[in-house]
Amino acid sequence: MLAMPGFTRDDQGRPRIGLNPESLYAYGHLIRLTEQLILDQFSRGLVSGTTHTCLGQEIAAISVVRAMDHSEDAVLSNHRNHGHFLTYSGDFLGLAAEIMGREAGVCRGRGGSQHLAWKHFHSNGVQAGMTGISAGLALARKKSGSGGLVAAMIGDGTLGQGLLYESMNLASVWQVPLLVVVENNGIAQT
Repeated sequence: MLAMPGFTRDDQGRPRIGLNPESLYAYGHLIRLTEQLILDQFSRGLVSGTTHTCLGQEIAAISVVRAMDHSEDAVLSNHRNHGHFLTYSGDFLGLAAEIMGREAGVCRGRGGSQHLAWKHFHSNGVQAGMTGISAGLALARKKSGSGGLVAAMIGDGTLGQGLLYESMNLASVWQVPLLVVVENNGIAQT
């Protein structure tokens, strides 16, 4: 993990981000700088494949993910996952290494920008791809009694995908601990 001045972890291993506006802004700015660096490296051809940033969504990511209990709650994210991941893990260097295909990456350089997995954080680049998995994971947690919330982070473009509605319907019928967070970023191509 990257050691930065003023950057510590709480007893659950979460990045210690104050809930006051100044702390949220500072961490959001750090995420934005990271995203801008990734875009710069992508434009120079140093990043293979594709990359999708969360520019403009930094505070939404921090607000939801920061409030979760990282020892048991799960975050299942989408292709614009960097802000969610950074708020969950605080591993800026691990993310950068992953996106550049390096062994030091959080998935040993194999997941790239869109497919990250670390502890209770998982992401996938397919629109609505994690919503069915989110509902299933929430059901498994309910049946096992292990507890914890499952948050499915989606963009507004995912509202055009049938799997989302099927997943929410089943989650409602099963009465599982699933939170679906829609980030209305205005980027949808649907």
